[in-house]
Amino acid sequence: EQVQQNGRDIDWPLLLTTGQGRFCGVHLHVWNRWAEPAQAAESWWYGQWDRKNIDWWWGEGDEKFFVDGETFPSTFGTGSEDYIGYAWAAEPPFPTFESAFACQPYIELNANGHTSVNRFQICDNVPFTHSFEASIEKYKPNRWSDGTQLGHNSCLYAAVAYWYQGAGETDPYGPAPVSERVGYYSEP
Repeated sequence: EQVQQNGRDIDWPLLLTTGQGRFCGVHLHVWNRWAEPAQAAESWWYGQWDRKNIDWWWGEGDEKFFVDGETFPSTFGTGSEDYIGYAWAAEPPFPTFESAFACQPYIELNANGHTSVNRFQICDNVPFTHSFEASIEKYKPNRWSDGTQLGHNSCLYAAVAYWYQGAGETDPYGPAPVSERVGYYSEP
């Protein structure tokens, strides 16, 4: 579970770097497994803001980009699904899609399990001179309760950030061993 402090506990880091460069996008893998609600929704298929029925959704986390030491992000999005380019995907079956700068190459038909999304910021890349921080809000802990049993539901993120680092700058990330790149999700 990666979280920030100082009132930003829900901000899940995508990229933290210093020096000069350009942020060009992200691949996000979400492992989102939940138990079906005990009670059917009365209006919309996953409930009308009823905690029991809407808890499964991971996509309302806003993207935030802090450029060159900003204390408030110059980019503050409206939701993960908006950033990725599919705010229209509101009901199952959830489709895969592809476009020039965003895609969802894989998703379970009911969104209960693996979801893989990409956002390529080619025309709208974010230049930075001294530092850059990209994060996305993650409201669900790795294991969370549906009100009946703790840990029955899971929401895990894994990300690959795409950026160009300026010549002579230091890459802040070392190679990750295979043990940290596989098996990070599991059935509850």
